[in-house]
Amino acid sequence: MTKFSDRLPPNMETIMRELEALRGEVREMRAARRLEAATIGGGGITIQGGAIVLKDADGNEIGRLGIREDLNPGPGGKPQSGFILRRSDGSVAFTVDDPDGGTTGLKQFVAMSDPQGHIIMSNDANSGFGLAAPNVTGGVFYSTNPETMPGHNGTGLFQVMTAEVPVFHPRYRVSVAVSCPASGSGAVDLRVNGTSQGVKSVPTNSFNHYDWVLDGKALSGGSLGTVLGLEILVSRTAGTTSDYIRVSPNSIIATGS
Repeated sequence: MTKFSDRLPPNMETIMRELEALRGEVREMRAARRLEAATIGGGGITIQGGAIVLKDADGNEIGRLGIREDLNPGPGGKPQSGFILRRSDGSVAFTVDDPDGGTTGLKQFVAMSDPQGHIIMSNDANSGFGLAAPNVTGGVFYSTNPETMPGHNGTGLFQVMTAEVPVFHPRYRVSVAVSCPASGSGAVDLRVNGTSQGVKSVPTNSFNHYDWVLDGKALSGGSLGTVLGLEILVSRTAGTTSDYIRVSPNSIIATGS
């Protein structure tokens, strides 16, 4: 059996070296508990099943990247990952998530919000194409006086106005006002790149609004920024050549799906 004296350091110098080594290990352990500052030269950091959480000086969470425990889970109860960034007042500024969660699949979207909680910009999660917000309105003042509205008195569809619209949203609603005299009736059509989107009947003695809802994703072939050519055409279906079917633009509104 080894004697106790044989296990002692041979001299005081050896004892001091071992004490200094222990001090270094303690310093490293303390540093591991709280990392004041660090630089990663390569390799990166991997966090699996957790999140990077940012807090202000008062301990309030202002940012989180990774598992979002505040969200409904996804399919199979799997925790939803995402991103959230808050302003200093606690209001949400930016998110990547699906607030409703989902049992069949998540539809996460990127959203920017104002301090009141209104989403001012986001992609369209339902269609997976373009913007859901903001809704862009191409509203115009339109004439309610038939005498000042362009029109046509022939029996064939005739182009009375055109427009060009770049596609950045999945849905577009086109609205026009159409006037028809008491002695005639007519029809109005919207064409996109030369293709009819549905002819609508215009009854006798009327002043009505007519709408078409366009599928921006389908019409653009899924290519953001594609410019669509729009045409409004009208025709007289009853009456005489003195009966003009007149039309005025109302609005083109771009929305999410």
